[in-house]
Amino acid sequence: MTYANIELKEHDKFGEGKKLSIIDPFMKEFVEKLALKYPLWTFVEANMTANHSTKNYEAYRFKVIDKREVIGELDKDWHRDGFKYCIVNHRINDMRERGRGMKTIHLDKAIKHVAKFFGKKTITEQLAEAQEKTRSSLSSVVREREFDLSNAWDKLEKPLMRFVGANYEAFILSMVEGGDATPANAHYVDGLPIRLEAMSVANKLKEQFNSRETYIVFINGVDYCIQKGDTSLEIKSSEELPDFVRRAVGLLKLVEDGTLIPNAGIRVNDSTFLVAPNNVSQGEEI
Repeated sequence: MTYANIELKEHDKFGEGKKLSIIDPFMKEFVEKLALKYPLWTFVEANMTANHSTKNYEAYRFKVIDKREVIGELDKDWHRDGFKYCIVNHRINDMRERGRGMKTIHLDKAIKHVAKFFGKKTITEQLAEAQEKTRSSLSSVVREREFDLSNAWDKLEKPLMRFVGANYEAFILSMVEGGDATPANAHYVDGLPIRLEAMSVANKLKEQFNSRETYIVFINGVDYCIQKGDTSLEIKSSEELPDFVRRAVGLLKLVEDGTLIPNAGIRVNDSTFLVAPNNVSQGEEI
């Protein structure tokens, strides 16, 4: 019997042409029973073993997807008497202090674990994930700019120490006169004002984030979930968003993940954005 919601992959590890995987014998009944029980979920091969004795590719790990959202993973784990079923997702991992997923040798228990823990994230879980990813993305941007500025500053430390307090034009002139305007330093000299401004913008946004002035916005279906600081989460349609939020999100949708746009915010990923405070009209704040 074939299952439309089980996606296996083709491999060519034996030099005999591409061949479709089969489900690992231990995992077969587990995966197929779940595929029948949850026809709207998709079970996608994530890892396989190339069995040299049978020349088969045996898929033993599967990602479970519900409408493009990965809601968990099915795997097998070695047990002293054979194998265990291993059920993994964020809810299970949040419960455990160590180790990975829930493990059992009993098929019926494994299916019950899936029924209990798998499912699309709630709005509260999405908010927590958006907050964590936003913090991580913002910290990454700040670290990147700190490193960039620090690297430039280190390269220019000797002439900068000699001309502390001088304005930028005087500093460039002093480097020329001091013989420090080498081709190796030219890149750092030319880009220093830009790096200083970029660092200033990133630090300002981080200060606003820490003082609860920024907005976390994430997309949930056709709606936008928006939270300012640690206030209550609000759910709005695109038309209901304040103009400055709509403009900022519109700009951030056009750039790559981790990009900071001054006066707009940071694109965390394709569905999550950190929006800067409204600098145009305080009357639009929510």
